[in-house]
Amino acid sequence: MAISNEVVIQNKERRRHDRIDDEMVMFWREINSDEIPEDISAHSTQTSDFSLSSQIKLLSLEMGPLLKKIGRANPLMAEYLTLMDRKIDALASSIIVKDHLTHCHTTRHVNLSASGLAFLTEREYALGTLLELKMVFSPTLTSIVAYGRVIYCIHYDDDKPLSHRIGVGFIRLHDYDRELLSGRVSSRQSHQPENRDTH
Repeated sequence: MAISNEVVIQNKERRRHDRIDDEMVMFWREINSDEIPEDISAHSTQTSDFSLSSQIKLLSLEMGPLLKKIGRANPLMAEYLTLMDRKIDALASSIIVKDHLTHCHTTRHVNLSASGLAFLTEREYALGTLLELKMVFSPTLTSIVAYGRVIYCIHYDDDKPLSHRIGVGFIRLHDYDRELLSGRVSSRQSHQPENRDTH
């Protein structure tokens, strides 16, 4: 599959995009271009399971207006449906913990925007390297899957375990993951001083 040199947001636009300093549990791996799905909504079962939490949270947002209408007509039913929604959300979070977080508990400090992210790594990555990234945000355990390309790699002190900083521009990001990511950046950006870092 041919992958263009474009990322989700062009470089000039990325500089103006809100970005935040954040912490997350993150897993990534190098991939080939043919591993990036043309239609990310049809991604693999493993990726779909990982995104279960984010899909459920978006469905909960869509249910909000309906719950308000139900609440006006039948408050007891609305309360019951709200509790069921919380129960399903807790179940999705437990799946994330069991199937993914048990393999690695390392929290990464990242500089994040809706167009990409930057973080420290133990090794150098060549420009253009394609990555699959799985991100889990606390405390909600919301999970996001993205595909990206390394757009820069800075070499720091070899004496430090994390001796390189890489910037990754997103290439493929599902709509519901993009919406959740944008929402997190917007909500946290209002509580942080302006960040001049770039990806």
